[in-house]
Amino acid sequence: MLQISRCSLWQFVPDGSGIECKAYVDDPGVPNIVGTTLNAADFPEYFNEVRTHRLFISDNTLTDARLGSLLPYLEKAWIGAMLDAPIMIGGQNWGILCCEHRGGPRQWLVEEQSFVANLADCVAIAVSNLQRAQAEERLGQAEGRLRALLSTQEAPAAVITIDPLTQLPNRDALRLRLNDLVEERLGYAIICIDCDDLARVNDSLGHAAGDLALSMLAQRLDKHAVKFGMLARLRSDEFALLVPGVTAPSELEAIADVLLTEVRSPIIIAGHTLTQSISLGIALPERLEDDPDEVIRNAATAMRRAKEQGGGSFAHFNPTMRHQAVARLRLEADLVAALSRDELKLFFQPIMSLGDRRLVGFEGLVRWIHPTEGIIPPARFIEQAEESSLILDIGARLFQQACVESARWRRLLGDQAPTISVNLSARQFADPSLIRIIDTAMEATGVPGSALKLEVTETSILAHADLVLNQIHALRERGLAVVIDDFGTGYSSFSHLLQFPIDGLKIDRRFVSQIGHDRRSTAIVDAMITLARSLELNLVAEGIETPEVANYLTAHGCWGGQGYLFDRPLTAEAAMQRIELALPHVHTGT
Repeated sequence: MLQISRCSLWQFVPDGSGIECKAYVDDPGVPNIVGTTLNAADFPEYFNEVRTHRLFISDNTLTDARLGSLLPYLEKAWIGAMLDAPIMIGGQNWGILCCEHRGGPRQWLVEEQSFVANLADCVAIAVSNLQRAQAEERLGQAEGRLRALLSTQEAPAAVITIDPLTQLPNRDALRLRLNDLVEERLGYAIICIDCDDLARVNDSLGHAAGDLALSMLAQRLDKHAVKFGMLARLRSDEFALLVPGVTAPSELEAIADVLLTEVRSPIIIAGHTLTQSISLGIALPERLEDDPDEVIRNAATAMRRAKEQGGGSFAHFNPTMRHQAVARLRLEADLVAALSRDELKLFFQPIMSLGDRRLVGFEGLVRWIHPTEGIIPPARFIEQAEESSLILDIGARLFQQACVESARWRRLLGDQAPTISVNLSARQFADPSLIRIIDTAMEATGVPGSALKLEVTETSILAHADLVLNQIHALRERGLAVVIDDFGTGYSSFSHLLQFPIDGLKIDRRFVSQIGHDRRSTAIVDAMITLARSLELNLVAEGIETPEVANYLTAHGCWGGQGYLFDRPLTAEAAMQRIELALPHVHTGT
């Protein structure tokens, strides 16, 4: 994803005096660096940085004062830029994830920095799981502790730790067992289980039948749960399975499958044949010292996600689930504020004519210029905007920006000005006020329709086919071209292309990136090129990052392309500079 030459994983030695390479990926033929050690005393500036900062970012290793002592090591490997992320476990530095760019300098984007930081957190979770697995040998001694509490010698405790309806351990018993595991610093997982249809039984057959159904469910679950750990009843129709000594999430999924399968066979209650369904939520503590009650809550949160998805399945807890509702409200409020502060801006990525490498247009890509977080990519907020009416306000604002920028270019360059492509979501495309919004923006700026293109996905077209067809005709009457974006990832039916009067196609980057590496992807691209030429449609390939891919597309007749090979998304000012470079005979002034 980062297009780097080498990525390596280093672990601090026990006394913290240095790091040792544990694993790496590099170009073929490069010497193995596993086992290589770097002492902190020899490179104090670098080690101080990785111990005190979330990321170590160096765009140019040759001029970075923090790497002076490390430079011989880097020069030997031709490392020109570095992006390193410490791996933190339990508040301590476990190691470092190193991403190294071989060659000259490189500017690390905010999105790339965020990706590496998140990846280091994933490594931390993986290492924590490994450490739990290494503690498995000690789990046997802890397994009998709860049984001792519930033995005849502990009869008073047993009275208050057994659920009278199901005869399972109750929440208090579960908490005792969890506290025991935490004290022993042994790993565990919680699988929260909820009966999907108890309310239906209560409503149709009465609460006595519901209690019987719940007791039978408990027996069926415990029949298999006892092999994995301890099953307890939390409340009403909720249970929790405590699984000590977990070594991998796949083990939990296998347990979940066993439980889901067990309850599917019909039962007879009050003369009625019933089927039972359960939803499961899986959670592990991030740190061994985490509050067990929080882990139970996390499992319950994941269980509710499984129920929301239709029930009869399981879901793993994701930290985002706990705050998802609040986070969505906060994000929506932040987006409203961002609109009022004009923080949503179009960035412009060049579109090139592959035959003569001429700049012919730009795709407008939205970025959120956040006052504290910097540039936020659309993946962080567009989905939420599309689920609310905000996408309509955002879309109108961005189209206005595109028109303003196009008018600016046309004042300076006339008809030589590149076109601007604007993306429309399915909700925007189906909005009856779309044409009015476009007319208003074009009239206010004096931009003709020929200066603009609208990019839509196949799925957004087919979601509201009748309305969209009328919209496309209205747009083409105004001179705007309509292009299908990410072609090949949706329905991809030739009949759809004939049904809608479109002007062009864009090949999705997932196919373009595999040209020369994957036979099927290459064949699909070839077919798209043939199709576009037969239908006389302009075809643009997205995600071109190497000269080899660009040359292949050119040789096979693809009209246009965009990607990092030509340029990254640019600010409006940088896009103007890019135009000046492409048209050196045009003097735009300062």
